[in-house]
This record gives sequence, C-alpha cells and structure tokens, in this order.
Amino acid sequence: MKKNLINFLIILCFWIIQVYAQSVELPKQENCVAWKTSKRLFLVKNQDPVGVNCKIQTKIDKTKEGFVFEGNFPIQSFDSGEPARDEHIRELLEEKTQNSLVFISDAISSDEWTKKKATSFDLSGILKKGNKDYRITFQVTKQVVDGIPLWKGRSKTKFTALGMEPPNVAGGLVAKVRDELELHFQFIESKIKGFPSN
Repeated sequence: MKKNLINFLIILCFWIIQVYAQSVELPKQENCVAWKTSKRLFLVKNQDPVGVNCKIQTKIDKTKEGFVFEGNFPIQSFDSGEPARDEHIRELLEEKTQNSLVFISDAISSDEWTKKKATSFDLSGILKKGNKDYRITFQVTKQVVDGIPLWKGRSKTKFTALGMEPPNVAGGLVAKVRDELELHFQFIESKIKGFPSN
C-alpha cells in the first residue's frame, strides 16, 4: 500500500513539473513560416503549440533604395494539428479583414547585402495584419543543408505587440496562453523569386 502511494506521488510530481517543449522543425527543402507560443494547462502543465505554413510566396524586388524582401503567407494555411486552435488563430489574425499576412522588409543596399549575406544579421520591416502595420525584426542566418542554401529567421515578440490579446479558456483556469510569440521562417534560396545572384 505504502509503495503504491509512493509510486503514485512520483508519477503525479513528474506530471506536474513536466514541460512539453515543442521545437519548431520545418519540412526540408520547403519554404515555410511558423508561429510558436507557450500556454499553461490547469495551472501547472506547460505546452508550446506550433503552427506551420508552407503554402507561401516569397520574392525580392530591386528598388532605387536597394533589395526589398516580400513574403505573402495565407492565414488559412497555418496548421498546428488542432483544427479548433487553427480556427481561433484565423480569428486572431483577422483573416476576414486581410486573408494573408504580408511582410515587407526595409530596403538593403547592394553594399549592405554584400556584407550581410555571409553573416547573421537583423532584417527589419513591416508585418501587415488586419489592414494594419506592425514593425518587426527577424534574426537571420544562412545555412547549407545537404548542399542546399537556405535562410532561417526568428523573431521573438508578443501578441499585444501585434494588436492581439493572448487567448485563454475559462478565464485562464483551464488554459492560458502567455503573452509570448515567436515567428520563424525557413526560405530555400533557389525558391525566392528574384534572389540576387551576387
């Protein structure tokens, strides 16, 4: 009896402290973006939901000011593995007002690009959501995976910084999403339309 009680307490304590940290793993050889956040379940258990979208369009335009990156990300294509959550995300992202998120970077001059393309760098710009503009900055790195050049980026921001309130269930007693939001991307260099050749 005592042994069973001890085993039960061990299992219970493990359940209470366990954190399900879901990493952001994007499909190889695909252009994808993703969101990641953190939520608390029943006051004690944490999860990190992730929603991925690989049905996107990316391009780089050459302007008088320099190179400008633009990405178009249909809101309905984000998939977190839970249809009810995806529906809520579509509401948060105001799909009915603007059906795609659009990111337009600040211009990068040819000289700047020559210096930055071989290093990690910050890429700032405007994220358009719900017909409103939000400043955002990604930390960008270049990688070569299986001989394929690709660019990865991450931005750590907040729901409130993008005009959203973190969702919760039953006043936060059942589930409460923290005001933490990560945005990730993986762009295959050869799949970015207009990518500078040098």
